[in-house]
Amino acid sequence: MRRSLLPQVVVLGLVLFFVLSIFLQSLNLVFGACFVQVFVFFCIPWVASRLAQEAPVKALGFLAVSPKKLAAGALLGVVGYFAVVLPLMYWVKHLVPASWEKAFDGRALFAGLSGIELWLMVAVVVCVAPLCEEVFFRGFIQPKFIRRWGAPMGFLVTSVFFSFIHMDPVGFLARLALGLLFGWLAYTGGSLWVSISAHISYNLLVYILFFYFESNPSSEVLLLGQGVLFLWLALGVGGMGALFWVLKFSPPSFEELPAQESRILSKSTHTSPLLFWSILRPWLLAAGGSCVLLVAADYRGVALNMFDAIIAPLPRVINPQLQEEMQRMRALRQQARKGQVELRSYFEFRQQLFLQSSSSEPSSSP
Repeated sequence: MRRSLLPQVVVLGLVLFFVLSIFLQSLNLVFGACFVQVFVFFCIPWVASRLAQEAPVKALGFLAVSPKKLAAGALLGVVGYFAVVLPLMYWVKHLVPASWEKAFDGRALFAGLSGIELWLMVAVVVCVAPLCEEVFFRGFIQPKFIRRWGAPMGFLVTSVFFSFIHMDPVGFLARLALGLLFGWLAYTGGSLWVSISAHISYNLLVYILFFYFESNPSSEVLLLGQGVLFLWLALGVGGMGALFWVLKFSPPSFEELPAQESRILSKSTHTSPLLFWSILRPWLLAAGGSCVLLVAADYRGVALNMFDAIIAPLPRVINPQLQEEMQRMRALRQQARKGQVELRSYFEFRQQLFLQSSSSEPSSSP
C-alpha cells in the first residue's frame, strides 16, 4: 500500500466507526462495541499491512518483550490513573457544565446490562478494546506520524486522534494524557505489548472503581484545592518520569531507525484488485457472519432495540407523572426479551408511552 493511501485509510476508519458504532450499538450494545473494535480498529491495520506485503504481527509491533517490561507497563497504567488522570478529571469536571458530566458518564455503558451481557461488556472494555485500539493507534497510525513529523508531534497527533474518537469532551484532556503515555510506552518499550498491558491495567482499575465504589473516578479528590491539584499533577508527572528512567524505558537509538523505515517504505508497492479482495474477503465474511449470528441468537433483543431506537424513541427527560409507566414498561421489556410475553405487547405499550411523553413535552414556541 502506498504511503499516499494513509489519509484514505484514516477517513475510512472514521466513517466505519461512526456509522457502524451508531447503528450496531442500537441493535445490541455489547455486540456493537466489540464489532467496531475488531472490524474497524483491528481489521484496518491488519489488512493495510497485508496489502503492503508485510507480516502484520511484526509490522504492527507485536514483538517479543520481557515479562519485566510487561509488568512495568501495567504498573505505569495504574500510576498514570492516580498521578495524572484523576486530578485532570477533577479539574475538568469543575469547568464544564454539570449536564455534560451526566451526558458523558462512562458508567452509562453498563446501564441496563445484567448477567452475561454485563460480563461480556466488561471483557470488551478491559481486554478487547485495549488490544484493538493499541493496534490501530500505536501500532498503525503512530509510526507513520512519527516518520512524517518526528516523535513528539507523532505522539501528540496520535493522542489527539485517540481522545477525539471516544467522543467525550469531558474526558478529552485525560485521554490525551493517556494517549501520550501509551504512545511513549509503545515507542520506548520496543513492543506494542507494553502499551497494551498499560491500557488493560488502566481500564481494569477504572471499572473496578466504578463497580465497587459506585462513584465517579474523580471523587477521591473532591476536597483538593487548585494549588494542591497542580502540585499533585507536577509530582505525578515527575514520578512517572522517574519510573521511566528506573525501568529503563528509552527511545530507540538513532542508528536503528533508518533501517526500520527503509524496510517499511520499500514495501510500498502497487496492489492488484484481486489480491486486495482476497485479503479483505475473510474479514467481510466474518463481519457479515457475526451479524447473522447476532440476529439468530438474539432476534428478540434486536427487535426490541430497533423499535426503541427508531420507531418509539423516548425523550431523555421524562415527565415525572410518567415515571410509574416507565417502570411498568421496563418490566414488560424484560419479560418480552425472555419470551415470557409477546413482543407485540411491549410494542403497543411502548408506542402509547411514546405518544404520551411526546404530548407532555413543553412546547418550544413562545
